[in-house]
Amino acid sequence: MVAKKRERGLLLLSVAIAISAVVLTSSSGEAAGRKIRFITLHSFNGKDGVSPNCLLMDGKGNFYGTCGDGGIYIRIKYSGGYGSIFKLDPNGNFVTLHSFDGSDGGSPNCLLMNGKGNFYGTCGDGGEYGFGTVFKLVPNGNLITLHIFRDGRWPDSLIMNSYGNLYGTTGGGGKHFAGTIFKLAPDGVLTTLHNFNSKDGEGPWTLISDDRGNLYGTTNQGGIHGDGVIFKLAPDGVLTTLYSFNKIDGNWPEALIIDKQGNLYGTTYMGGAHGDGTIFKLATDGALTTLHNFNVMEGQGHHYLIIDNQGILYGTTPKGGASGHGTVFKLAPDGTFTTLHSFNGKDGARPYALIMDRHGNLYGVTYRGGANNDGTIFEIKGAATPNNG
Repeated sequence: MVAKKRERGLLLLSVAIAISAVVLTSSSGEAAGRKIRFITLHSFNGKDGVSPNCLLMDGKGNFYGTCGDGGIYIRIKYSGGYGSIFKLDPNGNFVTLHSFDGSDGGSPNCLLMNGKGNFYGTCGDGGEYGFGTVFKLVPNGNLITLHIFRDGRWPDSLIMNSYGNLYGTTGGGGKHFAGTIFKLAPDGVLTTLHNFNSKDGEGPWTLISDDRGNLYGTTNQGGIHGDGVIFKLAPDGVLTTLYSFNKIDGNWPEALIIDKQGNLYGTTYMGGAHGDGTIFKLATDGALTTLHNFNVMEGQGHHYLIIDNQGILYGTTPKGGASGHGTVFKLAPDGTFTTLHSFNGKDGARPYALIMDRHGNLYGVTYRGGANNDGTIFEIKGAATPNNG
């Protein structure tokens, strides 16, 4: 398993939001007759976090997210901090909700929020054994460690079912040192649901689920060709490899999304016709279609997708584009590819996962760049068709 820092995204909460912000720079462009405007909502400064890696939004228009680095506690052996959890309100007021200190975890991944206002997440390292933790942040600001890993390492972002069970993956460790899928029950009992063995994949990413309780995901390595797989884990514990990548159709696949018909969509970080990654669709009959092959000007190294009610896909690339600092793009159902914004470093660099509100505005974070080169939170107004359904 190739060790790497696992920077993750989160699927959107589609809600209305009003944001007051100062326009830093504008991208020229039109989307179905609407002007597209790029706005920097916040630039991180180290003490309030470094390298934000995801964003979510509540019904009142507040943003929440994590920074994988920075914060007030400094790592002893390495430069930088252990990371933090933050909130940005609609008026632009920024608050650090928690700074990790290593003992309670480090390098936090993306959050999820339940109906009671509790946040759940994982830390990719730290904790008693240094292999990461699962945590809960309650509304009063107290952080509770729910699990300290010894049964896997590099845990990824979580999903939750209606019974309060948390599901996730570890990118390494487990019986065969190729990663695991786990379940954490509300009573704190962790069950390893699957140990990867390289043949069925190695290095699993964030999970998604369908309404029948099946879990889906990707591994960035392993499989028949060693280039990663798409898998399904049924409620009875049977794991099925749905597709093995072969470099020609992409390699190093990232997290998936699912549409109403059960089709899976995702990206590959590398491979494809130009070696710069792909966007793919895996139909319910198991047929994989490459929807787009990236080139360096369109972006390189692709991350999570989101999909709107018209079937348009949106995503980010952390590299490539006009200035080499990454892009935000959309792909229409007819295959038309549009670059919505190319980052230039000053307005951010290395963008990550997007979310969308019902007015068709996109929001996201950049891992670097901005006023202090510690990352940003940004908005792209008018990027998508408003969802009034």
